[in-house]
Amino acid sequence: MRKILFYSSMILVGLAGCAKEKKAQVSTVIAEPKNNNLKTSAINFVHPGTVLTKPQMQYAYAQAMANVEPYKTTFANFQSNYATFLSSSYAPHAHTQVGRYLYKSDYENDAMAMFVNGVMWNMTGQSSYADKVIQLLDAWSSTCTSIQYPDNDWQLCNGYGLHFMIYGADMVYNYSGLTSTKKANYKNLFKIFYNYYAAYAASNNVKSPFVIYGWPSWGPVLVNL
Repeated sequence: MRKILFYSSMILVGLAGCAKEKKAQVSTVIAEPKNNNLKTSAINFVHPGTVLTKPQMQYAYAQAMANVEPYKTTFANFQSNYATFLSSSYAPHAHTQVGRYLYKSDYENDAMAMFVNGVMWNMTGQSSYADKVIQLLDAWSSTCTSIQYPDNDWQLCNGYGLHFMIYGADMVYNYSGLTSTKKANYKNLFKIFYNYYAAYAASNNVKSPFVIYGWPSWGPVLVNL
């Protein structure tokens, strides 16, 4: 795959120092040398949510539109690097089964297209980007039924694109065009991949949750299925 995360990482780096977000408070552990006990202060944890928050994306976009660097150049590079995925003519490449050596490029490219279009929707507010995410997710949720398994690299297959699919879905979760029926369909798609992890965990006596909380808002949903 091309350098998928390069420009996305640049956006994250820029946002880290500039986004006007409330930071989560973390616990502070203080050692008491006399009795070797540990005292933990009060904890107010704010879940970070998905990879990027809407205020962060909108802030970065506003800075880019105001010609503020490095936002201006980073945004231009983002659009250029993912121009194919952001094109209105980009079409889904869904398959009934995928694997490390089975439609790998189609799988990971469509997943990345979901992610970058989700970013653009949150930045610009242009519904065409949200519609593209939904078009792609609709295609995969109505087509894909399995991944190649057993296979020594099925974990890699899951990792190639699933997280970007979920990020894309998260980014359009409150979009008016995303109906409850579609949300259920997408959850079923993600559950297909999740079940392979669940089966693997069960066979190795690993208790849930094992990876699902790395899947932002969809993780808790899947736990309660």
